Amino acid sequence: MQQKSLYILTAIMLLVTTSPVCSFGAQKAVRLGYLQSDLHQLAAFIALEKGYFQEEGVPVIVGGIFKAGPEEMSAFAGGDLDVGYVGAAPAVVAAANLATDIKIIAQVNLEGSAIVVRKDSGISSLDDLKGKTVAVPGYAQVQDFLLRLALTQKNIPLSSIGSIIIKP
Repeated sequence: MQQKSLYILTAIMLLVTTSPVCSFGAQKAVRLGYLQSDLHQLAAFIALEKGYFQEEGVPVIVGGIFKAGPEEMSAFAGGDLDVGYVGAAPAVVAAANLATDIKIIAQVNLEGSAIVVRKDSGISSLDDLKGKTVAVPGYAQVQDFLLRLALTQKNIPLSSIGSIIIKP
């Protein structure tokens, strides 16, 4: 029972907008968005599959499945979502640009992104990335943000590495 409650609480307390919820019979349904194939959102997948929302009297419908955080933030801006799983970077960028009215209310993971290199690459530190090209899944996404943050913290000029987008 405690694990089930954790799934429900984690899945509900994510990212809330001020948009109205859509009609679902006598109650209003919460429109949930999440990123496709992202294991950070496992609690939502389980709660949806097992029917935990309905058991607790919270009607939830999937309002969108997105390939990237900025796409999901566009759905918030369009009024299509009430709650969603999305990285902090796209949410902060959207809020800072006044693209949508949102509030971050909970974090669902602490880890998940890493800089990964081939074993035989000869790269063993951030300094070794100078002159190299790093792939990120998109600009203004959490991996891009974390890469820039790591380089800045090590006083490595952002211009010393290249970056390209490779979608997941």
